[in-house]
Amino acid sequence: MVPDSKTFFLPQERYDEVKKKYPHFNEPWTKEELNRLTDLAIQKCTQKEMSRQLGRSTKSIKLKLLERGLYVSRKKEGNDEDWFLSHMYWEQLSIQSMALYACMSESEVLLRLLRLNVAKKTVPEIPSFEDFDEEPNAG
Repeated sequence: MVPDSKTFFLPQERYDEVKKKYPHFNEPWTKEELNRLTDLAIQKCTQKEMSRQLGRSTKSIKLKLLERGLYVSRKKEGNDEDWFLSHMYWEQLSIQSMALYACMSESEVLLRLLRLNVAKKTVPEIPSFEDFDEEPNAG
């Protein structure tokens, strides 16, 4: 299978080599693969082992772990609390719930998530004056 022009160009010979080594190269991730990746991350498997089991490159594994908030760098590998927070964020738990589970204040949770580059810095939208009626409508 030759990649289409929308992705990137590799000479056919090189593409065949990569595809042989990583059977799922240049294919979209399935839900089953994403669930398996999460399970492997929970089990603290190495990226190399994840790559072998999922048939994807270690670079692809790392990018998907980063995207899903499951990546823990080797420097932070011993910090289970950081992994736990990023996993709860990925599972879309509220900040209040995360703070409760982690025995932290909400601001501590937010700061930790920002430091881990899991939560993106966003500025809350401030309503304009047009959003408020000066006089309530009786109706």
